Amino acid sequence: MANMDRIIGTAASILASTVRDGGGSFAPDGTAADRPGGFFVGMGTPGDGGAFTYPLDAVGTGAGIADAAALIMWAFGAQDPDLYVGTWVDHGMVHLEHSRWYADRVEAESIGRARGEIAIWDVARGREIVLGR
Repeated sequence: MANMDRIIGTAASILASTVRDGGGSFAPDGTAADRPGGFFVGMGTPGDGGAFTYPLDAVGTGAGIADAAALIMWAFGAQDPDLYVGTWVDHGMVHLEHSRWYADRVEAESIGRARGEIAIWDVARGREIVLGR
């Protein structure tokens, strides 16, 4: 039970950071992604347990914390150092999803487009790269 308590605490911390900072990419232990460059691509799909959206004022509810905890457990279980929990706030909604880091921009853009992503995150510049459809 202590392990689950820690995961729930980490989930709550990730959500608090997201609301405070507007989003981020987090390792399964809740620390901010420590990548000097590269690109994050969302890998979650609504409905498959890999992406969730909540109104900003409801993100700290039990459901929001449970969903964030599920993403953390997925990232831990995958044991892949390039997998993260990605979060952002847009138009009063908080988004949580599986996220993967890529070193190469061309690869990240290609995968993002193939997945139907609107944008990818440029780590070095700290901004979105909007993908054309």
